[in-house]
Amino acid sequence: MKREELKTLLGDKADDAVIDKIMAMNGQDIEKHKNDATKAADDLKVANDQLKAANTQIEEFKKLDVEGVKKAADDWKAKYDQAIEQHTAETKQRLFDSALEKGLTEAKAKNVKTIVPLLDLKGLTYNEADGSIIGLKDQLEKIKADEKNGFLFDAEEGEEPPPTIVTGSESSTSGNPMSKLEAAMFKGAGYQPPKE
Repeated sequence: MKREELKTLLGDKADDAVIDKIMAMNGQDIEKHKNDATKAADDLKVANDQLKAANTQIEEFKKLDVEGVKKAADDWKAKYDQAIEQHTAETKQRLFDSALEKGLTEAKAKNVKTIVPLLDLKGLTYNEADGSIIGLKDQLEKIKADEKNGFLFDAEEGEEPPPTIVTGSESSTSGNPMSKLEAAMFKGAGYQPPKE
């Protein structure tokens, strides 16, 4: 509304101060409506941009090979499960090997690598509770009891060391070992060991 139109409407009662107030209020309303219209236009533009982006994304999704994505996810899960399983098996094997070496060392094995081939590894189990090897003691007792393998272990305290096989001039004809003292005694008595 224009100022002249307002004066015509008010007629004789038209006061410049009142007209100024009415015009100011009208201007504020117009500005408010302009701002609201600008904001609505901006909001509409944002909504249209979002709709356009969503439509683009939907078109990209339509191009996706859903079965291929599912298969790739299953493949990665299988690889992950396999890696975890392998890591667990390797960890168990390391714990077993470490406990076995400790058990053989405690059993006074002279050379751990020499004893391992004599063991039935399938008959041994790692005990997680105390870190020992179940069944090792029984197998070691059998190996120690065998005359052919007794020399593979150091003698326990209070135990006699395994017999030493002596060859050459210190051996008797029966193949039994003869100590150096016994050989010297026989030599002093005129005994000569047989030549081989």
